Amino acid sequence: MPRPSRARSGAAAPATALPAGEPSNIELTLSSGEHLRVAGRGVIGRDPAEAPGSHAHRITLADTEKLLSRAHLEFGVESNGQFWVSDLHSTNGVVLERAGHPPQRCLPGYRVAIQPGDRVVFGGRILTISTR
Repeated sequence: MPRPSRARSGAAAPATALPAGEPSNIELTLSSGEHLRVAGRGVIGRDPAEAPGSHAHRITLADTEKLLSRAHLEFGVESNGQFWVSDLHSTNGVVLERAGHPPQRCLPGYRVAIQPGDRVVFGGRILTISTR
């Protein structure tokens, strides 16, 4: 059974997530060119179908260099609209880059709140979010 994500110091992690059918104003942009409006939870990796649990989004990314784990990164949108990411115990990790702060490696299994303007670096890619 998967271990539940835990709140990290300074990161909002309420217990309830926005249902997958609810509209969201969060859009993910990946440095590889993908754009996706998201609601609920999702997982990104080279074979995210292997990730246990219920996810509204399973984003498969090609990775010939093997920098991505099969299930590398989990994300979600809380009922209050807060977007978060969590490293799924990936081999190469997840790093949060926030203006004015040194890069912060995300601890596996912990939810980290992400704000517009933040950059999430993982598996040779960069994820950013925007609100619409």
